[in-house]
Amino acid sequence: IFNTVEQMPRFPGCEEKTDKEEKEQCSGQKLMQYIYSNLRYPESAIEKGIEGRVVVRFVIDKSGYVTDVKILRDIGGDCGTEVKRVIESMNALPEKWIPGRQAGQKVNVYYTLPVVFKLSK
Repeated sequence: IFNTVEQMPRFPGCEEKTDKEEKEQCSGQKLMQYIYSNLRYPESAIEKGIEGRVVVRFVIDKSGYVTDVKILRDIGGDCGTEVKRVIESMNALPEKWIPGRQAGQKVNVYYTLPVVFKLSK
């Protein structure tokens, strides 16, 4: 499993972009949009006033599936469990991730992401 590759995996929906940087930027935006539109702030975290950053790491495999989801940093209040649920839910999307490539071959790649929980005041 690679940490960095020549072509990092991309969240689906940006393949019409021609420039590599545009594709990557679009992919990052669509990924965060997906996460934050599906993320539910856990009741226990709201009750305890828990805010902060959950760090999640997962693998995008050669077929574009999300596997091996691990919470590297949790803030409690079921926030890590909720992030894991949302990340794993990407496998149910009709379009899979565009797999990462190294030397022209599709490869498994680690993807690490911070997800911020902030209560609205």
